[in-house]
Amino acid sequence: MVAAFLAGGLSLLASQGWPSRLSPLNGSFQSIKGVVASEPRISGSRRTFALSLTSVRRGKEEVPLRGRLEVSAPVSPPAQGDALHEGDVIAARGRFIVPGAPTNPGEIPLSLLFARRGFDAMLDVPHPGMWRRVGREPLPWHVRAAKAARARVRDLLRESMPGPHGPIYADLLGSILFGSEVGQVPQAVMDLFRRSGTIHILVVSGTQISLLFTLVWLPGALAAFYRRRRAALPAEALRRPPHPGRGALAGGIALTSAYAVFVGGGSPVCRAAIVAVMVAIAIGLAQSRAVAEEHPLETDRYTLLAAAALVLLVQRPTALFDPGFQLSFACILGLSYFTPHIANLLQGLPRWLGTSLAMSVGVQLAVIPIQSWHFGQVSWIGIVANLVAVPLAALLLIFGVTACALGLAWLPAATAINYLNALLLRGLVSATAAMAEIPGASAAYHLASIWYAVAYYVLVAAIVRWAGQWAAHAEQAVPKSLS
Repeated sequence: MVAAFLAGGLSLLASQGWPSRLSPLNGSFQSIKGVVASEPRISGSRRTFALSLTSVRRGKEEVPLRGRLEVSAPVSPPAQGDALHEGDVIAARGRFIVPGAPTNPGEIPLSLLFARRGFDAMLDVPHPGMWRRVGREPLPWHVRAAKAARARVRDLLRESMPGPHGPIYADLLGSILFGSEVGQVPQAVMDLFRRSGTIHILVVSGTQISLLFTLVWLPGALAAFYRRRRAALPAEALRRPPHPGRGALAGGIALTSAYAVFVGGGSPVCRAAIVAVMVAIAIGLAQSRAVAEEHPLETDRYTLLAAAALVLLVQRPTALFDPGFQLSFACILGLSYFTPHIANLLQGLPRWLGTSLAMSVGVQLAVIPIQSWHFGQVSWIGIVANLVAVPLAALLLIFGVTACALGLAWLPAATAINYLNALLLRGLVSATAAMAEIPGASAAYHLASIWYAVAYYVLVAAIVRWAGQWAAHAEQAVPKSLS
């Protein structure tokens, strides 16, 4: 019933569009003031950037008005200079474009597309003399420190990456480690990763947060396992997954939080960091005897995901329509629900291979409708490509972060480690290109209705669950028949 309610709500919003508080201004010319909220992108004679609207001029008065605009403005005249940065306060006059409901049946409304990108409206500034910089709003100290640190890391990678393709590899490694503000990946390379279903590696998302948290989690879990073995616990107790101590969990929370701030705190990173922090807190509380005796803490992973989604949606309700939001939670749900059942079907394979393949298949099954709805493309080869790309990305995260840390003290140390990183990057690009060029690796298909996605999830979930339970029962029945 809950799924049907959500599907009905999404279908209604998809047909009517997402209402905007700026709708009364649609089509009118207005004088506004706001703060630049993103680094501008220049294309030809125009620049595009996000603007946090603060006020609209009514006669001689400035009326406070809040909203987030996508501004398209001509490049400023030479006397004013072309430098425009995040935090600059500008005054502009332009035409508001607030998209409404679609006019053609089956058309995706522009208001929904704007909501997915986090904008309320667009401001079109027609002439260079109709906007000017009027001041600057100081950025928070942690934002300034993070921007300076990212610039330092970008320069470090470009100086220390060896070989004739050093600049390209430096940008590629910077994008994998810290996002697009550290490394600008060429569009041709981006297309290869997109066709192979591994584009998530090149953007800072839950993949990096998961790998980073694992670097802290794994040593603590191994230490807990050996402590339990030395304590001569029963075999049944040793089979339970070991949890790291509270010190390791605190280190994981601190590291993931600092990383989210360092990379700029985009929506995918914030989502993954919130989930990681909630999981660490829940495990830490479960290990506290006083808390565990008072509260059984039987909260499952789905409740944790719902709590993380609630935190994000309270802050920005339109994030529900963001492709990154949907992909992030779909991946986690695929790992949580599909992967265990698929692993039961692959019990004949070595455990490490079966688990890796089950995780890759589970994630791909979960994201297929979302990829088709937003991007009109489904990558079938991603099931195999992620088996190669994710381990290489994990190694690049380890050696890349090490190179950056050592390079800040001594540049030759970063150069030595980047010889290995260059080999790993060459292997990653070569494998991705080979899989992207396989005939039929990706298929162009756009979902015509959200109800197709609902039907897909219901059908696939039922089939995977039935097949997994059948395989588990069959595995349990083998010893009885042999005896």
